[in-house]
Amino acid sequence: MDQTKSSQNSKKPRVAIIGMVIRCPGAKNVGEFWSNLKNGVESISFFPEAELRKAGISEAVLQLPSFIRAGAPLEGLDLFDAGFF
Repeated sequence: MDQTKSSQNSKKPRVAIIGMVIRCPGAKNVGEFWSNLKNGVESISFFPEAELRKAGISEAVLQLPSFIRAGAPLEGLDLFDAGFF
């Protein structure tokens, strides 16, 4: 590489744009997520059968041994604008 070009490039201002956004169960932002990790916070919710029935889960599904009555719900999921993406 030509020495002149190298010295000219090093004088140009350098810009780094760094960011991080996260939404996880139990954490609305990176700070809450990190705090949960450090403190061993469990973000999985276990749902009682009555709540699952109210949500429309059938009795047949509730009786399946493979049906897991747990999940990791996100708050405000209905506000996501999938069409935008």
